[in-house]
Amino acid sequence: MLGKHAGPRVDGPRGSRGGAARIPPDDRVVLVGPGPVRERLAGEIRVTDLRARRTRSIESRPAGRLTEQQLRAQLRLLAGAAAGRRGPEADGTG
Repeated sequence: MLGKHAGPRVDGPRGSRGGAARIPPDDRVVLVGPGPVRERLAGEIRVTDLRARRTRSIESRPAGRLTEQQLRAQLRLLAGAAAGRRGPEADGTG
């Protein structure tokens, strides 16, 4: 999920229950992962938005299991930021 921030992260079947309610209503939503949980959560968000007469971008992309580092790189790419690593030299302190 992507918007003003990169959260919340909802993992697995148990994480999807009520997941739509935890996503800020004005955020763009990008769901990434394997299996039917991703599509079920996308459907839940669409229904919630429909009931609230709200429209927003909801994308669903299949992907294998991601490490935290891989997920962060995906989020940076979706946000339009460079996927490279940021070290101390990037902020001028090193």
